[in-house]
Amino acid sequence: MNIEVLRYFIELAHEASFNKAAKRLFISQQGLNRAISALEAKLGATLIERGLAGVSLTPEGSILLAHANAIVDDYRSMTDEILSYRISKIAASIERLHITITPYLAAVGMDRIWDTASMDIASIRELPLRRILEEVPVSGPDDLFVADLFLKTRRKIREDESIGFEPVFATRIGIIRSKTFPWNKEGPLHCEDVSELPVAYTSDSTNTGLVAYLFKNVPLKNACLQSSSLSTLLEWVHERRTVSLFDSFAFYRLQKLVPAEVDDLLFIPFADEEAVDTVGYLYRSDEPPSDVTRGSIANSRLIFARDSADYLRQYPLPKDF
Repeated sequence: MNIEVLRYFIELAHEASFNKAAKRLFISQQGLNRAISALEAKLGATLIERGLAGVSLTPEGSILLAHANAIVDDYRSMTDEILSYRISKIAASIERLHITITPYLAAVGMDRIWDTASMDIASIRELPLRRILEEVPVSGPDDLFVADLFLKTRRKIREDESIGFEPVFATRIGIIRSKTFPWNKEGPLHCEDVSELPVAYTSDSTNTGLVAYLFKNVPLKNACLQSSSLSTLLEWVHERRTVSLFDSFAFYRLQKLVPAEVDDLLFIPFADEEAVDTVGYLYRSDEPPSDVTRGSIANSRLIFARDSADYLRQYPLPKDF
């Protein structure tokens, strides 16, 4: 039986609503409905009852729910054990590395992924993307660079051909706002839609450059707060004084780490192609990564895929990869 469909059924039973369950699963309501109907047909049983108040389980559905929870938990334990073995096997072959990441990746906790793997790492340092792009073409095969690239930089790398890039995940720039903020844009969100709103954003050089890049054609007219303090930004958003520029992965991390801080907030991504930031590994094209570096990349990919599978379903890599 399909484990993913059992997960769908468990979520539907928990939410008692196709609409709410579909949103949490990041699939369409129609897709969820088809999956549940196919499950009922396979089992030859009616599992749910639909009513005006929502969805309720039939006696057969309650029996399935008890077994589904056990099956899914068992499957998760099995996959975690397999992944842990693979990670430890890769880590055992990895020697000391020099890893360089951008400040953004350090801020969202990506530097901790190698600590999770228990590798003996010489150093993890932060450098702005500009410096990383200067160092990669003259780096050695045991140097590992991890960076976040916007569309214009990805295109530049492709044209240059001196730097290779292996994407891992994408993060989409957007805004966070209070659910009670007096503004409710419907449909795809574009930069011009928020150009006149009161906007807050972090004041480091990376974000200042990002704002200039995204809003080059429609400048922000009411950028009323720049702060290095995330708590200050969130406070202003909670108080409905501003919306704030944010990105999907940072918001996802906050939902995981401090859900109470963002429970009453909405994240709305920009639809613009240039608002997609792709995170991945950079290396020198004429001297591909060594086996040690390859092992580190494989290791961190496994950890990220295990810990952020729901994020990867919601925000797949852009089509140019």
